[in-house]
Amino acid sequence: MRWLTRILAGLAALIVIAFAGLYLWSSGAEGVWSYDTSIIINQPPEEVFPWLTEPDKLIRWVEHLQERRPLNGDSLRVGARSREMVNSHGELLEMISEIHDLEINRLLQIHISCNLFEHDARYELTAVPEGTRLRFTGASLFKPFLFRLLTPLLTPFAKQQYENNFRTLKALVEGAEPVTEE
Repeated sequence: MRWLTRILAGLAALIVIAFAGLYLWSSGAEGVWSYDTSIIINQPPEEVFPWLTEPDKLIRWVEHLQERRPLNGDSLRVGARSREMVNSHGELLEMISEIHDLEINRLLQIHISCNLFEHDARYELTAVPEGTRLRFTGASLFKPFLFRLLTPLLTPFAKQQYENNFRTLKALVEGAEPVTEE
């Protein structure tokens, strides 16, 4: 019977050490991650910008986005809100998106919230000789404690999804066939 107690105590100690390690690795379970990238799209800003705002176009390049429906009219303006449905591993996740800053063909800043996270995204479009430099900066705060602990493990997957999305966006805007990497 002593050996069973020792084994259970050892397992409990391993679990405590694992959670302590995750806590330290996640910077005290802050649950915040950020991402900054840019891409050159061989089209002018006025051809790129609608792909950031029009529901039918967004669904084509934002991985897992199933639906985007305006909540307070169909206008593109600061304060406009929409309901977005995302397929998250077979389950539909509802998110609310709100425009916080807007300059047509130049800037779009949105805040997205759901029960799992809060996310701020900023898209800046700059005309360059090759077409448009699209710069994206985003920051997320995970709400559930376990997700906060797992932020260092989840971040690479989220970054890969953004990279895939932007490759798809570039291909669609340029009229090419989208290519994604796993």
